[in-house]
Amino acid sequence: RGYLSACQGLDGLIHIISSRNHYAFNVKWLKTLPPALVDEPRKVKPIVETFTGPTDFDNPGWLDYKGPIAHFNGKGQYTIKSGSHYNGINRHVGTGSFEAVFELKNIRYNPPGPKISEGVTLGLRDPLAEGGETMFVWIKQNMITLRDPHPVTLEQPPKSAKIKFVYEDTTRRWRVFYGLNGAEPTNEFKRSQIDGIYFGESTSESIGAYVLMSNGSVDLDHFEIVPSPR
Repeated sequence: RGYLSACQGLDGLIHIISSRNHYAFNVKWLKTLPPALVDEPRKVKPIVETFTGPTDFDNPGWLDYKGPIAHFNGKGQYTIKSGSHYNGINRHVGTGSFEAVFELKNIRYNPPGPKISEGVTLGLRDPLAEGGETMFVWIKQNMITLRDPHPVTLEQPPKSAKIKFVYEDTTRRWRVFYGLNGAEPTNEFKRSQIDGIYFGESTSESIGAYVLMSNGSVDLDHFEIVPSPR
């Protein structure tokens, strides 16, 4: 909470004053167009994150999402605890084609109520794309799904998972693979394999990677992203 006020002095200067900042400028500056941007779009870069800590990530840029209870656990992992919905971390990825692999261990779900919780939600989201394009996988107690007509039902809640996303920017197609309980991500989701999953437009430089937990906890063991040729 704070305040914001604006006024123009007798000398023509316009003042904007908030509880934190004071800005002063004249009308000429206000009407002057900024120079054209010359920077290239931020493209995807290779990242390997081991989550070993002990006090910080291997790569800068990881941010909390919706206030998780999280810490490096001293066992080479980053533990995220959630008592509500979609608590975790995210980071910037950048535009272009890539492969990304998320590796999770020690998935622990709180006892379910009348409705099964979302569990682990991970993947990529481009907030500046038309419609806010997302490519998420949900690892629930009873299924793993892309939120499509072909969920993979599970007899027991999974304890670990590896998820691989392959994105080709020229065709805007996604392929998504999974492996549970120590298996490599060689199983492709049916929707990805049969129907194909496509974004309406190429990803922008704002696309980011997310690892979120709802009503439970999970240990992040490894994350890797590798740019691939167009």
